[in-house]
Amino acid sequence: RELLPCMQKLSFLDMDSCGVSSEHMAEIRDAYPEIDVVWRIWFGCNYYTLRTDVERILHSSFKAYMNDVYCQDLKYCTKVRFLDMGHNRDLHDWSFLSYMKDLEICIITVCGWKDIEMLRGLTKLEYLEMCPPSHGWCENLDLSPLAELTNLEHLNICGISYTSHWEVLKTLTKLKRLWIGYWTALTFPEGAVDQIREALPNTEI
Repeated sequence: RELLPCMQKLSFLDMDSCGVSSEHMAEIRDAYPEIDVVWRIWFGCNYYTLRTDVERILHSSFKAYMNDVYCQDLKYCTKVRFLDMGHNRDLHDWSFLSYMKDLEICIITVCGWKDIEMLRGLTKLEYLEMCPPSHGWCENLDLSPLAELTNLEHLNICGISYTSHWEVLKTLTKLKRLWIGYWTALTFPEGAVDQIREALPNTEI
């Protein structure tokens, strides 16, 4: 960190596998936002590793060590655009998603999340799949965070038992496809699906 001010034209700093903690690397990145600072993280009980400038994350098979303890360093991967981490049922804390502001595709189907607050502010999302593992897993899921996902084109919420603020679906005017599913539709108020169809005439539902 002391040397960086001497490098007036520095635009990229690669610290891959240098043994510096993610916390210290993040401090350097925050102190020098004009420099692209990159390092390596390990997650999933150190079975998996990624560079922080990765754009794709694909870890969609169930593993017991993909849990809250071993996955939080994913928050340092702030350039991720495409993420499929479905079927990780032991992973309940998905707060790291809130740091991935460039996310365009997000698949978190059959996972252990209980709410979708972590999706607020991910305005670049175009494809979101968030089916729960089984009926009743996400009872009374608050859908209001979806209101901020103004660029969504494809949304799959099949299998969610009960929801609140279902009306937010009517505001997602860029949707090309919306999967509600038979069971989820049954839990909507009478006439809700017709209202959604009326508000989104160009959406395949």
